[in-house]
Amino acid sequence: METTPRASINIMTALLLLSLHCFIGPAAMAEQPSSSTDQASLLALKQHITDDPEDLLSTNWTETTSVCNWVGITCGTTHTSRVTSLNLAFMGLSGTLPPHLGNLSFLAYFDISNNTFHGSLPVELSRLRRLQYFSVSGNSFEGEIPPWLASLPRLEYLFLNSNGFSGAIPESICNVSTLQKLDLSENQLARSIPSLIFNMPMLKAINLSSNQLSGAMPSSFCSESPLLEIDLKYNNLSGDLPRNICGNLPNLQGLLLTGNQFSGEIPSSLSECRQLQFLSLSVNNFSGAIPRELGNLTTLNRLYLGYNNLIGEDLVAYICDFGIAKLLGEENSMTRTKTLATIGYMAPEYGSGGYVSTRGDVYSYGILLMEIFTGKRPTDEMFSGEESLKRWVKSSLPDAVGDVLDAKLLSREEPTAAKLECVSTILELATHCCTELPEKRMGMNDVLAKLKKIRTVLGQR
Repeated sequence: METTPRASINIMTALLLLSLHCFIGPAAMAEQPSSSTDQASLLALKQHITDDPEDLLSTNWTETTSVCNWVGITCGTTHTSRVTSLNLAFMGLSGTLPPHLGNLSFLAYFDISNNTFHGSLPVELSRLRRLQYFSVSGNSFEGEIPPWLASLPRLEYLFLNSNGFSGAIPESICNVSTLQKLDLSENQLARSIPSLIFNMPMLKAINLSSNQLSGAMPSSFCSESPLLEIDLKYNNLSGDLPRNICGNLPNLQGLLLTGNQFSGEIPSSLSECRQLQFLSLSVNNFSGAIPRELGNLTTLNRLYLGYNNLIGEDLVAYICDFGIAKLLGEENSMTRTKTLATIGYMAPEYGSGGYVSTRGDVYSYGILLMEIFTGKRPTDEMFSGEESLKRWVKSSLPDAVGDVLDAKLLSREEPTAAKLECVSTILELATHCCTELPEKRMGMNDVLAKLKKIRTVLGQR
């Protein structure tokens, strides 16, 4: 039978494909990652571990059991035989990371935090294209932060804190558009902070504290940034604070800059961070007066301004306004007070089996106000026996309030009568909040009404 031209072409194509299969097919198939590849990669890690005090890996990671049943290993539901999670945190392990880990091509979660791994991060980890969570915090890794971390296209959480990383923060880290949390704290990082580090569109929290970073704080912020917390404390940063911080950070809740060398005046524009809850500017070189506009931050519940060069003349008036601001303008303000239900802040009825109520929370508010203006805690050593913060404050009213007022709030000159009257009024309200019997205690609505009235009077002076 004669073959047609079309049949001849089909036969030649089949022969060609058969030849390709014979010569390169098996090799190509062998290079395809599989569950056996994952197993080999993890066994290589096991060989690089020099100390396994609980024998967790030596007795569990064996070739006779499925890798998906190994301790610290999770396999995916779609690709049931492929490793998607490696979690060896808090296992007391020591050793190094082998390059074979780059073959875990389905890995999305990598956590070896709080062990004693050392050395460097192998560049082969850049092949983990599905990686979303990467934590090596609390180890002893050294060297520079590898720039290849920026090539991980799905990375959302990066924790390199509490290691020995040194050098500069790589500029490439700013290109990780998927990153939500970045923690590089407690290392030996130096030089300036990359200028675009706050411009990552998904970044919600960044912690660069306890390093040796210097220079100015970056002033470039992504428009409508989702940033909730910036922690730069305990570095060598200097210069003025950017005036435009709050303009592009409407959601900022925490700004921690303690222990640097920032100077200049505290910008009044910080009052535009309407969601700010924690502002820490202590131990710097700030000068000038505290902006009264900060009193408008009704969500602020922690403020640290000590150890600066601030002018003290208006501190009493400011702190009076701030104390009121803390208690006004927040519908769920009670939930914040419940965190104070500890010794000294707790209403007496809690210790006698009484029910938790808003009357008890009013008591805690009163103690909190006393602490703000006196600088004393109810647990301070000076309060023993029958003497208490509440009794001490009450005995000073109304004419000796200057004797209990925190000295750090005073200027070199004696406070004016108006300022002392302000403090006296607030502390008198605080004592009414702390009446022993709950039924005789002021209600929260009455407290808020009184505070609003005091604030109105302050604004007229």
